Amino acid sequence: MRSANGRRWCWIALLLALCMEGVVVAEDPYRYFDWRITYGDIYPLGVRQQGILINGQFPGPDIHSVTNDNLIINVHNHLPDPFLLTWNGVQQRKNSFEDGVYGTTCPIPPGQNFTYIMQVKDQIGSFFYFPSLQFHKAAGGFGGIRILSRPRIPVPFPEPAGDFTILIGDWYKTDHKVLQTILDRGKRLTFPDGIQINGLGRDGAKFTVEPGKTYRLRISNVGLQNSLNFRIQGHKMKLVEVEGTHTIQTTLSSLDVHVGQSYSVLVTADQPAQDYYIAVSSRFTTQILNSTAILHYSNSIKTVSGLPPPGPTTDISWSLNQARSIRTNLTASGPRPNPQGSYHYGQINVTRTIRLANHAGLVDKKQRYAVNGVSFIPADTPLKLADYYNIDGVFKVGSIQDKPACRNIHLDTAVMGADYRAFVEIVFENRENIVQSWHLDGYSFFVVGMDVGRWSPASKNQYNLIDAVSRCTTQVYPRSWTAIYVPLDNVGMWNLRSQFWARQYLGQQFYLRVYTPVKSFRDEYPIPKNALHCGFRHGKDVSFLSSYSSGSINIWPQLSHADTQRPTPPPIFILGDSTADVGTNSYIPDCKAAANFPHNGIDFVNSRPTGRFSNGLNSADHLARLFGYNSSPPPFLFLHSLKYSLQLGIYRGVNFASGGSGLLDDTGLQLQINQFVTVHENLIASLGHESTKALLAKSLFCISTGSNDIFVYFKTRSTMPKEEFINHIMEAYENHIKTLYSLGARKFGIISVPPVGCCPANRLLNGTRCFEPMNDFARCFHSALDKLMCNLTSELHRMKYALGDTYKMTIDVIDNPHPFNFKNVDTACCGHGALKAEGICNATASLCSDRRQYIFWDLFHPTDAAARLAANTLYGGPTLYVSPINFAKLAAEK
Repeated sequence: MRSANGRRWCWIALLLALCMEGVVVAEDPYRYFDWRITYGDIYPLGVRQQGILINGQFPGPDIHSVTNDNLIINVHNHLPDPFLLTWNGVQQRKNSFEDGVYGTTCPIPPGQNFTYIMQVKDQIGSFFYFPSLQFHKAAGGFGGIRILSRPRIPVPFPEPAGDFTILIGDWYKTDHKVLQTILDRGKRLTFPDGIQINGLGRDGAKFTVEPGKTYRLRISNVGLQNSLNFRIQGHKMKLVEVEGTHTIQTTLSSLDVHVGQSYSVLVTADQPAQDYYIAVSSRFTTQILNSTAILHYSNSIKTVSGLPPPGPTTDISWSLNQARSIRTNLTASGPRPNPQGSYHYGQINVTRTIRLANHAGLVDKKQRYAVNGVSFIPADTPLKLADYYNIDGVFKVGSIQDKPACRNIHLDTAVMGADYRAFVEIVFENRENIVQSWHLDGYSFFVVGMDVGRWSPASKNQYNLIDAVSRCTTQVYPRSWTAIYVPLDNVGMWNLRSQFWARQYLGQQFYLRVYTPVKSFRDEYPIPKNALHCGFRHGKDVSFLSSYSSGSINIWPQLSHADTQRPTPPPIFILGDSTADVGTNSYIPDCKAAANFPHNGIDFVNSRPTGRFSNGLNSADHLARLFGYNSSPPPFLFLHSLKYSLQLGIYRGVNFASGGSGLLDDTGLQLQINQFVTVHENLIASLGHESTKALLAKSLFCISTGSNDIFVYFKTRSTMPKEEFINHIMEAYENHIKTLYSLGARKFGIISVPPVGCCPANRLLNGTRCFEPMNDFARCFHSALDKLMCNLTSELHRMKYALGDTYKMTIDVIDNPHPFNFKNVDTACCGHGALKAEGICNATASLCSDRRQYIFWDLFHPTDAAARLAANTLYGGPTLYVSPINFAKLAAEK
């Protein structure tokens, strides 16, 4: 007797309708940038220097974006050195591969390019980018990033009349390569020579305003080490935003901006019409650096006069009190409509406290800087790359402790492990007589406390657990501490570094590995298809790591190395049911018609379930391999989850197949065609109408469907006569093909229905023998389909097809299995009960030892070996099994 669960599983088509509800296809906007990185002459302090230019500009161009925009930034490196850009404050949700620091991203070699593909997911605010390798930051290459709120999201202040990016920072007249050489020799750098404002020296930068209007100034300290104070002669500033958080609007006469930090202030041009100084000066330094820019009224009748406004005293308490006064506006919206105060961070239990102490010292008589006694040294392979490919010997999790160690410094590739979804407290302890500045990539954190002296557990009593500001860079005053709360909700390898750049360069940084054992695109995106490889992985084939549902994949199907001499294979678009599903249903929340659990995938790389209803690959994979790819194209829902891939990853095909789908409306093939419409629109947007037409005309459209329609017919005990039912589903098939044809499809590889009455689940309806009533429907299905396809070629100009008779293929193997090395034709390899067909294949199921001897993997689906045999026959078989031509000849047709 079959179990109730076993009987219910037979009809997965009925479940799919529930799974598919709520799947909405929508695209966030794309913004494209093409940047050339070169050296050129710059004059930040009035003398000629060699600087890093982006498209000939210093500073580089601003990035203007809106919440959830996709940014496609193609960086051409024309420097003689490797180069990377990092995006200070952009959280790279689920995507640390794009972070642009050496621990996550291979450098762009000289003369080559790399395209950053990232999304400003759920972010607003003011940030900046800069070069992260060597000591390039001292030569420029930086620019502003602004992320505006979406139009329907309220902003807690009127739209300003203008929006200015102001990049300030200390600067050396010495060439950046000389500075790097000094550090490489283990020496300290001297004090900087001056301050640049938007790449210019004293009175060089000018900002023009209209009288009576209010302007937004986005101020970022892109310098190398010093905290800077910012003020405007005769004007007040209203603080409104800090690194993506709308703040309580505080009126300020001057603002301390520590290295690596960004702020937004509003300034109203409410003074008499003349020019005014914008003054910037260094803080907490014996020697004071000063620079000025000009706030120019459009109707100015007078140039700047008098002295620039003086800065605050060197007293730490003034700056500390200002920092404590910066708090979150709880009622204002952030990137989403809900108020920023809806996340009650102060009510969440801290799962771990990490204490980090910075200090300086000598190692082998050379200057080094450390965190908790470890001075970071880079490995020869980016840590994220090594982690992704499980390369031993590159780093060790736990090589830095989570509390201060003795003051003796040692060198190591420091990586601290942390659990995904943990809620941690990090205490920065600065026992030196400098102002320290710390940044964490991938996150925004709550600055809950800061004070002078030593931190102790009693210090928690003064934490702000209500409206602490959320930001990504925080200062720590001399001989003081700062505490932050971090919800670790972003899987990846994230750089935690001092923004004091010489200290970062000489070891004051480490990587926080936020880890989950569950591999899923919901938690982390896979490595980008265009990722550069270097170190241990350089030049090696990594294409075998194809597992769409696990997150361990190359996004686009790769050409097989054994087949690189073949003609370019056609793009392949696959529609159908679970026989061709390569993980689609894994991307549908709470879908029960999925296979993303063991023992599925046991013969895949690392015995990893991939969402395929198979022990390894399925027929879609094997067909794609025969055409020269390594596996099936990726699932549409996977590409859609990555957003950018719907424009960049569809040229070689897409797999829409979904377990449980069929021809009729209630079993889901129409949804797949709707998804293809989205792909079609993206192709036109990317290639244009004519190129899209040409691409689709040479593409192969493989359709494997019909079995679930027959299952539903018998499950519901339909009284519709067989002939009428077959005609009904043929009408649906005809409509689907005509729709695809109208969208540009011309070559159809059709896979008919196998002897569904012989699968183990349906054998139980007839003892252990094939259930012939179902097989009769399958035979009629093929005959009607053969006639339909013949008729359509007469009706639709230039349409061609190949029709695979999987009924005859399978029956011939079942009747005579030994020539094909099969020994078991009636029992599932994986399952429960009689014929292993009374329950699904899962981790508790009985599993056969030699899958190559079984035709059936589970209740319904073929093994990898059977799927390979079917694909070989479809690809190159005789007209006995595939007619009027096989799939290989179909693809070669002009």
